[in-house]
Amino acid sequence: MLGLTAVAGLALAVRVAAGGEALATGAFVPSDGDSLYHLRRMAMTAADLPRVPGVDPWLAWPDGGRVQWSPGFDLAGAVALRLGQAVGGPSGGWLAAALLHLGLGVLVVLLAVELTHAVAPASPARGPAALAAGLLAALLPQAVASTRLGIVDHHVLETLTLLLLGRFALVVDPDAACPAPSRWRTEIVAALLAASGVLVFAGAPLYVALVMPLLLGAALAAPRPALIGSGAPGLAVGAALAAAGTAPLVAQHGHAFDYGFASYLQPTLVAAAAAALGLAVVVARRLPGQRWPARCVAWLLLGLAAGGAALLLVPRLAAEGRAGLVGWLLRRDPWLARIDEFQPMVRATATGTAVAVWRYLGTPGALLPLSLFAWVARRPRGRRLGLAWLVGSSWALALLQNRFGRVAVPWVALSAGMALLAATDALIAWRPGQARWLAWAPAAAAALLALLDPALASALRPEPAGPDAGVEVGLDLAGWDVVQGAEGVLAPWDLGNQVLTLGGRPVVANGMGSYPDPRAFEDSERAFQVGEAELLGIARARRVGAVVAGATNLFGRVRSARAGLPFSGAGFNPAWLTSVPSAPLLLGGAGIPSLGVRHFEHLMPRFASSFAVIGIDRPLPVLWGYEIVRGARLEGLAPPGARAVLEVPLEEHGRPHTWRAFADAGPDGRWTMTVPLPTDLATPTVRTTEGRLRVGDGPALPLAVPEAAVRAGQPVAVAPAPR
Repeated sequence: MLGLTAVAGLALAVRVAAGGEALATGAFVPSDGDSLYHLRRMAMTAADLPRVPGVDPWLAWPDGGRVQWSPGFDLAGAVALRLGQAVGGPSGGWLAAALLHLGLGVLVVLLAVELTHAVAPASPARGPAALAAGLLAALLPQAVASTRLGIVDHHVLETLTLLLLGRFALVVDPDAACPAPSRWRTEIVAALLAASGVLVFAGAPLYVALVMPLLLGAALAAPRPALIGSGAPGLAVGAALAAAGTAPLVAQHGHAFDYGFASYLQPTLVAAAAAALGLAVVVARRLPGQRWPARCVAWLLLGLAAGGAALLLVPRLAAEGRAGLVGWLLRRDPWLARIDEFQPMVRATATGTAVAVWRYLGTPGALLPLSLFAWVARRPRGRRLGLAWLVGSSWALALLQNRFGRVAVPWVALSAGMALLAATDALIAWRPGQARWLAWAPAAAAALLALLDPALASALRPEPAGPDAGVEVGLDLAGWDVVQGAEGVLAPWDLGNQVLTLGGRPVVANGMGSYPDPRAFEDSERAFQVGEAELLGIARARRVGAVVAGATNLFGRVRSARAGLPFSGAGFNPAWLTSVPSAPLLLGGAGIPSLGVRHFEHLMPRFASSFAVIGIDRPLPVLWGYEIVRGARLEGLAPPGARAVLEVPLEEHGRPHTWRAFADAGPDGRWTMTVPLPTDLATPTVRTTEGRLRVGDGPALPLAVPEAAVRAGQPVAVAPAPR
């Protein structure tokens, strides 16, 4: 118990220490976009319990967007949020939801200890081996990153779902000789796990599929299997409960049978698993004298026939199942293919793959095949093989998409603990007189690994976190005046949740990408790749009054076919600046007279992030916040073809810049310039001072552009240029 308490305390301490970013602003503010949107959903649910919203009017603005997430996690968080608000106000509600998530993360560690202890063979080192697994589960990089303070996400319940389903499948005994109360408990547990799994994660049928080989094997191998006790009735009841819990969302978002949404597809797939398991029981009972291989063949033939008939009756099942496997699991969906957490750990070489796995799962993850062999080879039968299947399949999923590394964490830790136990048992057999001391070798080895492995040790020495640019712009937007008819914000989709939740402003796209509304997502993507006129057209159609952009979304996303990236070495890439229409968004909307790059005439920069681009020779915020304004009108006379250049000193976070705009005189000698940047601007992050206007070869003369003129679109007097 002392060891277990120490492991739980360590798990809690490293997760709190790693969450410093959430406290960087002086208050509890998560920086993760998905967490912020979960908090918004929890707040919306808390205001209308027990109803969970399936449509958010502030998504895909101004039409409203459909929410594809399952309701379970947000419903539980809404209860925690209301309790926290009762004690500590609005910020107390957010903190209570975060503590719920943090507690679930520690629970995963404790369950990893329990499972390792339950499946390990009798040995003096069994307890220390279980503690070793818990220690590793507490420190694996993917585990800390996904359950640290400041994360409020359903992924922790994904991990718990597979962990509990696997624990359940390992002990199922459907034989009729088992006591009836035990078999009924099996069905109750199966129903609860199936229903809760689907209601917290739309992809939960995948985890049901992972444990199905164990459940089918138990049913087909039992001498006299009974339906009650096999898990089939429980899965069927769980599917019905999940369908009932999903029905209110389906009524709102309208996706009744869709792999990308919480729909009736997921309960149907779980019901299909229940039918397959029930068929296995029937086959085994009809072939009482046959061994399990013959039963498997009979089940397979009957299953193929029944499955084919079902697909003929429900063709949508095959279509959506295929779309889910290809689009979601194999990342063929064009949006999912761009998200970091959906990228594979597999690299071009075995060494590259091992390094990638090590970064997410530490040495235990990189050496998992070796540790699996170390303990499975001792007694490769029964429960040991089922356990190996769960460990290996969860690890394979992590190789396919790094997001599944979260789910693999307890199984990787378990495998390492079992391998250390196997090695310790060999030592004890060699030195039986030292068994009392050698029994603690697994825990000591895990502690030593935690200190020596940089991937694990980083959790023990977290680096201090600075402010997050997305959080900064969200908090800043909360203080902007909202113009009626232009309430929305056009922001990169992966910063939409910060703007939505922290800024309290509707967004065109958020972290759910194309799911809420494909057309809105396309508009938000196109807006940052076109010139100002087309961007403003999208803004008008979408009732947008503010734009958020900068190196955060332009670097690496907006490419020129002939120019590559916006930076070349320590400076700007002129070819990119001249060939990408949205280039001024990188520079606060400024133009570049020497390159002929025109300034944006109606975007006033009034926010700049404190975090700047690293590796270039001049400071540049990674993110700007622009307000759409009419722009002041400057007009003048000059020799035909002469250029008028306006320079306005602009300072953000103490870093000096020169904002430039220019216009060329026509054949009649007239020039006009629309200027969106006042020379008396003063915001918490951006300040300007009096500008200088040079026309042709004339002197640079002082020029004041009042903010009132910029907002009202008024003319500003300009001294005539010498002719």
